[in-house]
Amino acid sequence: MLSGLVAAQEHFLHSDKKQCRAILLSSLSRPQSPSQPHSDVQDEPNDTDKRARTAAVVLLLRTSDSQTDAAKMWDEVVRLCGGVLAGLPMRVATAGMLMFITFNAKVKAQSVFEEWISSQADAFMLSLGPSHPEYNDYVNLIQVYVEYLVPDGAIAMEFVQLNSVLDDEDKKKILDSIQRREEEASREAERIRAIEKKAQETEAKIQNKLDDTVQHSKSHQSKSNHKERSRQLVKPHSTPVEGTPGASNTATTSNFNSNQNPGSSSASAPSAGPIASQTEQSSEKPSPKRAIPPIKLLLKFMKTNKKVAASIAAFLACVIAYFLAGRPSGKRMSDSLVRFSRTMQSVSSF
Repeated sequence: MLSGLVAAQEHFLHSDKKQCRAILLSSLSRPQSPSQPHSDVQDEPNDTDKRARTAAVVLLLRTSDSQTDAAKMWDEVVRLCGGVLAGLPMRVATAGMLMFITFNAKVKAQSVFEEWISSQADAFMLSLGPSHPEYNDYVNLIQVYVEYLVPDGAIAMEFVQLNSVLDDEDKKKILDSIQRREEEASREAERIRAIEKKAQETEAKIQNKLDDTVQHSKSHQSKSNHKERSRQLVKPHSTPVEGTPGASNTATTSNFNSNQNPGSSSASAPSAGPIASQTEQSSEKPSPKRAIPPIKLLLKFMKTNKKVAASIAAFLACVIAYFLAGRPSGKRMSDSLVRFSRTMQSVSSF
């Protein structure tokens, strides 16, 4: 048995779990040597073989690579140890619990502990104490149970304090271990809360920036729309296209302005047709002097009181010449009337 255990350990250290398991199963399947009469000389080999067998079973449980494989291997170990949990050494029970805890099967691990404890005889449990050969294995069993399978620290501490098998020193050691676990859990929870708080603050800042960006974009768009409307309100109307209702009015106004201001500079836009040619001809000749206002002529003629008919004719000629003077089409007639008015003025002076 001992040689098979050594060979299996070599393969386990080289990560060859498959070969290690094959060697252990072969060694454990061999029948145990018959019990020898109790003597100081003959008990030692039996005790050595028992310890080697227990170590082989513990190593066999460590070759499991999944939760399903762990369950199958546990059933095989129970079979090799006689088929009942009561025959399992405490080291094997502890190794089985750790195996299931490794694969996150804590319910199965707790079931192993409870079934093993309940299967032990009262005489054996009462015999446990600091002087018992398996006392250290019992301490390890209790420590694994309270640290990994009892999540509530207060319940775990109470379980340890009420345990009558453990001495005060081992109780203190386990209680300190539970206290450290609680402190680590508290620090981890605080760290997680701090991370979550920071994440929430970061998310809030990002959301605020997004809201500010959206609000700024809306404000900028509103200002742009307002400016566009203002430009449209102050924008001068474009010249109506020829053929539209406003085109004739615009042309009429333009012609009237050009008629009212003869002799304007060449920068003004020329009109089409005969009017444009007349305007060009008039711009080549010097502008005539405007006639004397008719009211002044009338007052002057009335003061002289000579030749009333001549005065009235001169007055009418001046009035007509005044209204025709600003029109290019009546320029010649205006010049004639002005000369006639001056003639009548000269006649009335005799």
